Amino acid sequence: MIQAFLFDMDGVIIDSHSVAYELLSEAARSYGCSVTADEIQTWGSLSSRQFWSIVKERYNLPHDLSTLIGSYNQDREIELYASMQPVPGVRPFLLECKEHGMKTALATSASRKRMDAVLDLFGLRDLFDVTVCDEEVAASKPDPQIFLLASDKLQINPRDCIVIEDSRNGWLAAKQAGMKCLGFKGLSHVDEDMTGADLQFHQFQELSVEGLVRRFSFDFVPLDREGLVLLEAWFQDPGVLNWLGGILPLERWYRFVQQSSGYYAWNVYENGNAVGHIHIETYADSTASVGLLVHPVMRSRGYGARLLQYLLVRPELMGIETVKAYVETENRASLRCFQKAGFTEEGLDPDGLVVFTYPLSAGS
Repeated sequence: MIQAFLFDMDGVIIDSHSVAYELLSEAARSYGCSVTADEIQTWGSLSSRQFWSIVKERYNLPHDLSTLIGSYNQDREIELYASMQPVPGVRPFLLECKEHGMKTALATSASRKRMDAVLDLFGLRDLFDVTVCDEEVAASKPDPQIFLLASDKLQINPRDCIVIEDSRNGWLAAKQAGMKCLGFKGLSHVDEDMTGADLQFHQFQELSVEGLVRRFSFDFVPLDREGLVLLEAWFQDPGVLNWLGGILPLERWYRFVQQSSGYYAWNVYENGNAVGHIHIETYADSTASVGLLVHPVMRSRGYGARLLQYLLVRPELMGIETVKAYVETENRASLRCFQKAGFTEEGLDPDGLVVFTYPLSAGS
């Protein structure tokens, strides 16, 4: 169950990118390096050590990395923060986290000096239970150390944490830490590839703690041998056997799943308890088909629609324009499930199955 939210700082809490690019360019030019702010922007979100490591290598600078890092005028950047405000909506969302009893952490690749300046200047320190900055870890994002240290300080299991990031390095770090990741796309001058995030959003007003906890209460575990044993037990139920008997024998179907690059299958858990199984097959025409099985003892509790809603935002469906499902006309429970999840009934296919479709906007 989700218990904590971990926030990046630059580009999530404040729009520091808007001033940092030009200042970093000036600092690099002081060493004779002709790197522009626009070029730096294409490098993505980097820590100080990552930025100066690139500059040092590309321009063959003889200086020690620590010297280069120390030459950057942090005080000048901090002075410019005085004319800024936090990213719209982030403070109310932090307050909402606290109101719902969520733990919060600031996990940033910024220096402690910049981190402390932001916390104090904008009065945010009391909204975070713990903080982690670049000096506290040996490696910057995409290494997961920052997020793992934050969850350790919070004493929360990484799988129960949601990270909010605006950078590719950030979501890679979150995923390597075993955490969920929300990709913030609200700054027009930050254009990082966030396609691997569990959810992308443009405004904090789009989020609600209650909705996120509900959405990410499920753990999708790729089907393995242990999961196959669980499925075999479920297939002893007459209802399961009746509606999904077409994939038997399970051993042969399992081998097909493992060998097919466009086929994904998961057993789904909620708070450690198995609640269902879901699988998708993707096709070259940008469509996908979905199969769903709710744990026999969990039927009629709304799990099916919830599993489908979470499936529709998974990264495996990136590039898919339409998700389809095929349901027997007599399977009333499944018909209601797909309807409740927002699928549209399109009629019958040649085999007499009810066809449901769900459009994914712009293949996202």
